[in-house]
Amino acid sequence: MHRYVAAAVAIASMIGMGAAAHAQDRQAPATTVRSLVLTAEPTKTFGEYSRVQAPVLQSGDHIHLYSEPGDFGWHSKDNDASFNVVAAVEVRARNGRITGKAEPRVMQYVSATRPDKFFFSLSVRIAGGVGAYELGVRLRDVVSGRVVERVFPFVVANRRQEPMVSGTTKAPAEVAKSAASGERARPADCKRYFPQLGEMISVECAAQ
Repeated sequence: MHRYVAAAVAIASMIGMGAAAHAQDRQAPATTVRSLVLTAEPTKTFGEYSRVQAPVLQSGDHIHLYSEPGDFGWHSKDNDASFNVVAAVEVRARNGRITGKAEPRVMQYVSATRPDKFFFSLSVRIAGGVGAYELGVRLRDVVSGRVVERVFPFVVANRRQEPMVSGTTKAPAEVAKSAASGERARPADCKRYFPQLGEMISVECAAQ
């Protein structure tokens, strides 16, 4: 069993593009998250990212995430549109044991109208021993209490490997279902060989 301590630094970057408000007869916020993926670098512009699959890192590297929260986390009050979500991350070993956690990150945004295009990005610093791990990401809507969770496999190795990029433009939209509904979106799994570890690991299949 590897001794592993993970230090996570979450950096939120939220940018609204497009000033048009949503229709006034919009129903109560749903739990849909349009996109929540790993990326090669921190994302600074809506929809412009390079998605990666099961990155191979060295201790001290960062994992970057990109999300378009869709309706999730948005609420209207006092003629303002507000986004209020807490992001929590944890690192788990292959046996499911939690090996590290980050302090939850509060992400808030308020404007007169809700932007048509809105995203946030997170960067998580990973520090620890060689092995295969999972990054668990949990998003909680502060107002409604709804939760969305995703799990991303990654490897810590003695030698960094360039990430497998599945596209340099916006990846197809994904849906992550609320944990409160009893369902969790799970992409199809594929097997990939990691020479640094000498074993096959189940990872999310690359987009075609």
